[in-house]
Amino acid sequence: MAMIRARKGAGGKRWQWRVTIRGLPTRIGTCPTKECARDCAKQAEAEVRSGRSASRLHLAELIDAYETAFLPGIPDSADLYRQHLAWWRRELGRYEVRAVTPLLVSLCKTKLAGEVTYRGRLRSAGTVSRYLNTLSASFTWARSPEVRLADHHPVRDVQRLKEPPGRVRWLSRPVDEDSSELERLLAACRESKSAILFDLVVLLLSTGCRLNEILRIRKQNVRLAESGFTVAAPDAKNEEARFVPLEGLGLEIVKARLATLRPGNDHLFPGAGDQPAWLPKHAWYGALRRARVENLRLHDLRHTHGSYLGMMGKTLPEIMQALGHKSPAVALRYTHLADAHKRRVSQEVNTRLSEWIGMRRPADTLEPEPARSK
Repeated sequence: MAMIRARKGAGGKRWQWRVTIRGLPTRIGTCPTKECARDCAKQAEAEVRSGRSASRLHLAELIDAYETAFLPGIPDSADLYRQHLAWWRRELGRYEVRAVTPLLVSLCKTKLAGEVTYRGRLRSAGTVSRYLNTLSASFTWARSPEVRLADHHPVRDVQRLKEPPGRVRWLSRPVDEDSSELERLLAACRESKSAILFDLVVLLLSTGCRLNEILRIRKQNVRLAESGFTVAAPDAKNEEARFVPLEGLGLEIVKARLATLRPGNDHLFPGAGDQPAWLPKHAWYGALRRARVENLRLHDLRHTHGSYLGMMGKTLPEIMQALGHKSPAVALRYTHLADAHKRRVSQEVNTRLSEWIGMRRPADTLEPEPARSK
């Protein structure tokens, strides 16, 4: 039920209303007139009874609830989400949720883009978008029917900054050029003093997996009878287990490593104790120097796998399955075509086109069309 009473202050007479319903959140407000207070109390009571409004919740409280209820379910991303949410809590935490507007979020977007990070650089457009996406995820959760902590979604109306084109880098193949990057890199990795570098690079190239997914392979994940292994949650990027097939040299490497596992650590690439090994960065960078391969990251081996699939004529669904992507747009970002491959495709098309054109009679031998009757 609603209670309305007059209050006197320095600004004059005001009317305060309070809606209290047993078992439901209390709503309080102040209005300039009694009629306004009566209307506001009536509307608040309807909202409380229908569950559309929780209370005068502040954004900091919404963020706290989101971190408690949702983030434990995404352990691999939770730390990054908390970093983003801590920034939003400092900037907008004092505002009530209903007062957070697209304009307010847009002003924060501008501030984000203009801040200098601890590395002494401005945040990139992609990083700013990820901050916005994290806040957007919290509002999506808050507006869900089972939560109902917000009745609007201000982040959806905020335009993201334009991001630069994605990175385009993969290893050239023997069919693309003499003394290709692929040959030189594998030779340098084979000569490395690291006991795992060559095996690791080959598995990354042959499976298209992420580094973390390969390093965390355990004995129980390998399915030799099916020539493959399972990437299980939470190691899988999308929190969904998937089967990764193994063939050729990659399969032989896995068999050899299974035969040499030491007691107490069943990782395919064992580290200290029961932990997986770390990437041998010194050996990796040394191999790149010896192979004369520039501007290559380890993650580019995943781009290389996707690009090879594309140049071998595999379909987009096949590439998505191989890379573990849910979105065709993301899979396309990992698929690049070599110039030599583009030339071969162009030659094939133009050869066929010349054949088709040659099948047509010359224009001067064509019979004239009959004159149309007037």
